[in-house]
Amino acid sequence: MSITPPVIVRRSVRFEVGLRAMLSVSTEHGAFVRLSQQAGIREGWIETDLVDFSAGGFGVMSQVFVPRKTLVTVRIMRPAPENTLMAEVTGRVQRVFMTDRRPAYMVGISFEGLTPLAQRQVDAMLAELAGSEPAVGLPGGPSAAGSTTHGAKE
Repeated sequence: MSITPPVIVRRSVRFEVGLRAMLSVSTEHGAFVRLSQQAGIREGWIETDLVDFSAGGFGVMSQVFVPRKTLVTVRIMRPAPENTLMAEVTGRVQRVFMTDRRPAYMVGISFEGLTPLAQRQVDAMLAELAGSEPAVGLPGGPSAAGSTTHGAKE
């Protein structure tokens, strides 16, 4: 008897982005995840690149391995010249895989325990990504290259 595995369907649109982000392991998991100073950690924050964003979570590229199920805080920054905080969210690592030999890791994170402020920040980012005039640096918005295409994926 053959059993067909359930099909996993994405519940929200995922947007490709290219923003700087900083990731920090929660104090709750700090004893389980030890980060070396050689990994480029600054005051407990790992520099990453935000590569996708949706209502359910987001993906970052990291040169530091972060184990599955780790609770993290991520600060998403606006692009230069602003470099200001766009959102600070908490989430749990759901998937991690090495992308090539650098090493670099694709880290998939789902939102968890968002504060009302963080939820408003997420909603604002999604509105910018889906809207007709997204913010500078977000796909579809003005950039140095003059790109005007959205990076939405189903």
